[in-house]
Amino acid sequence: MSDGNPDVMATLAGLAEGSPVAELRRQRPDVVRHLQGSDDAIFAPAHHGGFTRPEREGAAKRSSLMSTASPWRPTARRKPISTVCSPPA
Repeated sequence: MSDGNPDVMATLAGLAEGSPVAELRRQRPDVVRHLQGSDDAIFAPAHHGGFTRPEREGAAKRSSLMSTASPWRPTARRKPISTVCSPPA
C-alpha cells in the first residue's frame, strides 16, 4: 500500500504491482483501505480489547459466515454442498 504497509489482500491474491487487476483495485481505494483495516483489526490490532487472537479469529469467521455475501450463510446450508461449491457448468 502507499502508506508503506503491505497490501495483504493483493499479496494473497498474487497480484503483481502494476498488473491490470492491481490497477483496477486501485480505482477503489476505499475497498483496499477497509479490507486492509479488517486484516489489521483481526491479526494486528492496536488494542486487543481483552480478546485473544483465537477469539478475534472466531468472531471474524462468524461474521463471514453470517454475511449475506457468503455462500456459507445459514440459508445456503440448506442446499446440497455440491450446489454451493461446484463451478458452473
